[in-house]
Amino acid sequence: MRWRITAALASVGLLAGVTSCGTSNTKDGAVSVYYTQASLYADPLKTAIKPLEKESNAPRVNLVLAGKNYNDVQQRIIREAGTGRLPDVALVGLNNLRGLVDLGIAQPLDTAIAKGSLNTKNIDPKFLKLTQYNGKQYGIPYGVATRILYANADMFKAAGLDPTHLPTTWSELRKDARKLADPAKHKYGIVMDWNGGSNIDFQQQLASAGGAMLNSDETSAAFNSSQGRAVVNYWRGLVKDKAMPLLARTSDTSPNVQAFINGDAGMLIQSNGNLGNINKSAKFTVATGQVPIEDGGTRSAPASGAAIVLLTKDPHRQAAALKSIQQLVSPTASTALTLASGYLPVNSAALKSPELKKYFSEKPNRRTPLDAIPHLNQWQTYPGGHDVEANDAIEKSLLQALGGSESPEKALTESRNAVNEILKNHG
Repeated sequence: MRWRITAALASVGLLAGVTSCGTSNTKDGAVSVYYTQASLYADPLKTAIKPLEKESNAPRVNLVLAGKNYNDVQQRIIREAGTGRLPDVALVGLNNLRGLVDLGIAQPLDTAIAKGSLNTKNIDPKFLKLTQYNGKQYGIPYGVATRILYANADMFKAAGLDPTHLPTTWSELRKDARKLADPAKHKYGIVMDWNGGSNIDFQQQLASAGGAMLNSDETSAAFNSSQGRAVVNYWRGLVKDKAMPLLARTSDTSPNVQAFINGDAGMLIQSNGNLGNINKSAKFTVATGQVPIEDGGTRSAPASGAAIVLLTKDPHRQAAALKSIQQLVSPTASTALTLASGYLPVNSAALKSPELKKYFSEKPNRRTPLDAIPHLNQWQTYPGGHDVEANDAIEKSLLQALGGSESPEKALTESRNAVNEILKNHG
C-alpha cells in the first residue's frame, strides 16, 4: 500500500519533499502551527498559547490560518511536504490524520512521551487511542466530538411528548418523529447528515447495529450487510413517513443545523461541536441525549474533531514544537475550547476548573457529550487517504436508496463495488 503512495508522489516530483526536514512558514524562529475554521479555533488557540508569552525561555508560537476546513489544511500540508517546507505543527481533522501517517508526513510521538518531553498523563487513554496507528501515537486529540441528539423541547411538549425522556432506540425515534412532523407546514420530526461527506452518521448507526465499514484487514467494503441494509431501511422509513427531509448538503454549512435552529425540525443528529452555536442561536429550549440506536444494539461513538500533529523532523525544532504541543493540550487549552464550542475537554484536569464546573452546571444539555466518552472509538477511514472517493460513492447510494430510485440492497451493492474498486486500484 505504502509503495504505491510514495511512487505516485515521486512521479510528480514530490517524494524528496516528503522525506525532507525543511520547515517553512516560520516567523523569527517561532513554532509554526497550522489551523483552520478561525471562528471556532482562533480564540481558543490564542488563549492556549498565552501562558507561553509570559515565560522567558518558552518558544514563541506563530498561528497560521491555513484554510477554510480540514481538507484545505490537509492538501496544503501535502503540497508543502513536496517542497520540504512544512510547518512544525498542525491542527488536522481526526479523519485526515491517517492520510498523513500513510504518506510518512506525521511524526510519531512515542519517543517524546517515553522521555517525558511530552506529558500525556492527564489525557484519557480513550482519547489517545483516537490518534494511534500501526501501534504508534501520531497525534494528540485537541477538539473531540461525537454525534448527539438535539431536541426542540417546545415542539416535544406541543406534540404531547416528554423532552426529559428523549428516544433511545430506532423505533422510539421513528414514533416520536412521526408525532413531531407536520408536512403541510414543512415541519419535520428529525434531520440528520445522512449525506455528510464523511458518512459518519451511517458509520455510527452501522456500528451500533453490529456492522462495519470495512473487513478486518481493510481489503474490502463490509457495509453491504444485513446491518447496513437495516440502517438504510430505517432511514428510508423516516423519509417515507415524511418525518425526515432529503436536504441538499452544502460545502461549508449543514442545512440540517439551520432547519433545527429555525424551528423546522423537532430533532437533530449532529456533532456536539455545534452545541455552543445551537444553544446560543435557538429561540427555544434545547434538550440533548445520546443518538438512538437499533433496538437491542450496542452504542458506538466514532469521534470527530481535530488532532495536534507534529510535522517537523528537525530535532532542534521538535524540542520547541513539543513544548508548544504540551501547552495546546493543557487544562487551560481544553477549558477554552470547551467553553467556545462544546467539544469534549481532552485534558481531564480541565474538568476540575471553576470555569468548566460552572459551564456544565448551567445547562444540563452540556453534559450529554461526557456520557459518550466510554463509547468513543476511532473514525474508520480508508487506506491511502482515499476517503473522499469512497465516501462519495456511499453518499450517492444513500441518496438513491432514501429517494426511492433504487432498493437499499441494489444501492449498497453498487457502492460496495465502487469502494472495492478504489481499494483495489489505490490500496
